[in-house]
Amino acid sequence: MSSVKFNLSLIFIDKETRDIIAMRIIRIASKDDVLDLDSFKSQSIKDMFAYLACLNKHGDFFGHYGVSEAFHFFGLAVNEKYGQRGYAEKICRAAINMIRHFGIDQVYIKGEASSNYSKKVYPKVGFEELGEVRYDTFEIDGRKPIQNTGIHESMKVYGMIVKKDGHQDKSV
Repeated sequence: MSSVKFNLSLIFIDKETRDIIAMRIIRIASKDDVLDLDSFKSQSIKDMFAYLACLNKHGDFFGHYGVSEAFHFFGLAVNEKYGQRGYAEKICRAAINMIRHFGIDQVYIKGEASSNYSKKVYPKVGFEELGEVRYDTFEIDGRKPIQNTGIHESMKVYGMIVKKDGHQDKSV
């Protein structure tokens, strides 16, 4: 996969209104990815990526599966106008099927869910939960940067093995 150095996106568009219904962003993630938090000017962006680093350390996707690269389901959004119609699940299944058709014998997919809604999608499409970090327990230098998350209490990291023959394997 190291030769695939581009990001992928899937977008569902309403044929009649031309509204964006849902979007799934996919990138290639590497075990050796290093993010320089000091390169961000915004403290809130630094805090968000520090939280993701903490979650990924806790979930240990790459160690769990013993791989160095994976497809990373980085972003998922559904237009609230189209909510509660199963589009999040449909676009995730479409992304998995797209990856399956790349012809790679076995691929690994990593994803994070930051809302109660997206946490329901990953298990429905066959992902294994690897770890969870509550927002209210995350601290940086004694401060809790993630607050006012409403009903959303944590973020989870998920993993999946997909074989080109269509088989999904949660086991290692």
